[in-house]
Amino acid sequence: MSEGTVEGVGARLTVVQSIYYQSPGMDPDQRESRYDVEIQNDEQPYFRYLTLKPMSVNDVDTGWIKDPLLVLIDNLEGRFIQTNPSKEEVKALTEKVIEILVGDASFLVPAKDCQRLVMSPGTIKKLTLVNSSSEEIKYSLTAYPR
Repeated sequence: MSEGTVEGVGARLTVVQSIYYQSPGMDPDQRESRYDVEIQNDEQPYFRYLTLKPMSVNDVDTGWIKDPLLVLIDNLEGRFIQTNPSKEEVKALTEKVIEILVGDASFLVPAKDCQRLVMSPGTIKKLTLVNSSSEEIKYSLTAYPR
């Protein structure tokens, strides 16, 4: 048994998300959600930094995790701007949106945002990423085992 583990207890995946909304002149309204699940095996998460080519449709590769429980798509565009962006740079970022297709459903991941998908068994085969912009989009993909 490795240091820091408890015998008989497997890996655990925990997600905590906070969303704030503030109307003009009002205090912010917060919603928080929590998700917690025990992982049934000892596989390590699969993580990669990737690039979507302009005007492309791409199947999702989750490496050694053939049927992930959760997939996180993180649009990295605009995250590392160190100055105040110009109006042109802000406009360019609004076009760097990743579209996630799962069967007939569609989800958008704008620049600087992410989308987590808790997957039904077998649905990874239906997961596709689309870049409709004329620029490359840098993103990261993490797949967590069941």
